[in-house]
Amino acid sequence: VARRAGVIVGYAWWRPSGERLHVVYLITDPAHVRTGVGRALLRSIAETGKRAGFREWLLNVKPENTPARRLYESFGMRASFESTSMELAWADVIKLPETSLRATELLATDEARFELAMHLAPREVTTARAILGRLAFCVQDDRGPAGLAVFDPSFPGAPIFRARDAHAARALLEAMSVHVRHAKARLMVEDARLVEILTKIGASPVLQVLRMEGTIPP
Repeated sequence: VARRAGVIVGYAWWRPSGERLHVVYLITDPAHVRTGVGRALLRSIAETGKRAGFREWLLNVKPENTPARRLYESFGMRASFESTSMELAWADVIKLPETSLRATELLATDEARFELAMHLAPREVTTARAILGRLAFCVQDDRGPAGLAVFDPSFPGAPIFRARDAHAARALLEAMSVHVRHAKARLMVEDARLVEILTKIGASPVLQVLRMEGTIPP
């Protein structure tokens, strides 16, 4: 937390994301915006993270939040890609093309192979699925890894959802649907083609975020 005259004026929370530090929240009291609170919090995170052995960090920010982006850039972060959080009704999954593919639970011994194929950082799936209650699924076809999802039934949602095509997406969603407790779920999608596929079956974008990442500065 950040304090000014004994009063909390901001807070931040970070956690490991594979071998990188993920800044999940960085919040400043509206009355103290642009007074150095965010910078102080980031400096503290950088110092703590480096002591913990991290060399790189990442976070998500709304693309239109220019002041925040400038702050993160001043700490060496650069924009890498946009993600879309999409809300999907389970009843709409059957609108995807029928497929013979079947998703299965991701084995720990296969994590590295799927992380590489799905363009994820080393150990990113390991740390994502370590949160209590989360499940990890994978799907393969004759070309190899075709999809990967880490699913939290209690949220409900998938902070990691990667699929090569509509067939792989349906296989993953069908495996996840066995564990659902709600009519809808949130999927974090990082592929524009997959966003288009899901939009066509009724999924709606809820939030767009920009991934920023870089080396933790001295």
